[in-house]
Amino acid sequence: MDENCCGTLYAMKMPSNVLLLCLFGVLWAAPAAAQDAVVIAEQERLQKELQTLISREAWDGVERIYQQLIELESSGVMVTYAEHMLGAQAAQQRGDVVATRVRLEAALAQWSTDLARNWLADINTNFGQVTITPLRGRAAVAISVDDMPFEQERRLAIDFAQQQLDSEQSFEGYLPTGRYRIGEQSFTVVSGRRALVEASRSVPAPTAAAASREDRLVSGRLRAGIGYARAGTPSTGIQPVSFGGMSPRAGLGLGIHPSERIGIGIEAGWTGVLSLPDMLSLGYGMLTLEGTLTMGEGAVTIGAGPMVGAGSGSVTGLDAEALAAYCDGKTAVVCSGLPLGGEGSSSVTGSILATGPALTASVPLFSGASTGGSGIVMAAALSDGSRWYPVAQLGIQLSIGGRR
Repeated sequence: MDENCCGTLYAMKMPSNVLLLCLFGVLWAAPAAAQDAVVIAEQERLQKELQTLISREAWDGVERIYQQLIELESSGVMVTYAEHMLGAQAAQQRGDVVATRVRLEAALAQWSTDLARNWLADINTNFGQVTITPLRGRAAVAISVDDMPFEQERRLAIDFAQQQLDSEQSFEGYLPTGRYRIGEQSFTVVSGRRALVEASRSVPAPTAAAASREDRLVSGRLRAGIGYARAGTPSTGIQPVSFGGMSPRAGLGLGIHPSERIGIGIEAGWTGVLSLPDMLSLGYGMLTLEGTLTMGEGAVTIGAGPMVGAGSGSVTGLDAEALAAYCDGKTAVVCSGLPLGGEGSSSVTGSILATGPALTASVPLFSGASTGGSGIVMAAALSDGSRWYPVAQLGIQLSIGGRR
């Protein structure tokens, strides 16, 4: 038989009657070993019944006959390449990708055809291993995919996984590549990698009122971080000298996400600049528009919006250049005796009110049933009209409640 006959038909995904006849061209090709006459008679009976079932595309029956042929192997019967291929098709028809792969490999061990190789390569490219382990005592959970695949065999694989979850409350096998959700847990299936998923709890389909509540308030946030900030060079006036130093930060807030991709972050807290004896202490408020992007197996949430800070500072000395510009043309009495930076130890104190843009980015570190942790980066540039206060910080975020 010409190997290309079967190889070219693989693109059809589902064996047609032509492919079935192609496979049966080799069904009797294996030489019969010295076997008991009863065993040989049983093998021939099963092969004839298999041919009848194939003509009707009765795949449940094909599976039953294939299993009986496998049982006969202990009596010396050799299951042929064609029978393994038909067994693989029966497994694919019910969505069992693990069994499909095993049977394709058994077929390839007998005859390395383009049909079997391409079929196995398609699975290895477009499917990934998944282990789903719900907590004990939980009700069955529903699995959903962000983008339902068009191909029938991939849809069948998702249906098979759901059936296993319903009956066994666990699943170990293959799913088509893509992004999934089970209960409150989201995960990504990538070819060549295993996704380990623990379904934290079963979430019943929400009513319209419950869905509306869920879409409003999502989570509370606790944020803490440290970085570097600077009180920049003033433009003019009687202004303290510029300085920079360690910048701690602590804040509380809310995340409001009407959808999985878009949301709003609200945060208020304290930040500052510590460069003893100089220091700046600010209470701040920040409002950000947030968007979540999927990157490989993870996700990053980007936020941007306005930030306002109000507080006080204590600095040693005044900025010489700003003071010179301010005093230019004024009488000596106005500017005499003012402590320039680096001269003496006179401390200058004052209040500050500054606003400007802020940018945040966060990546998830861990996730539980009601809590989650993320690593965050924050950068901001505030201005009080006379100077800029750039800030860059790294920190952590603890989310409590809600979907995120």
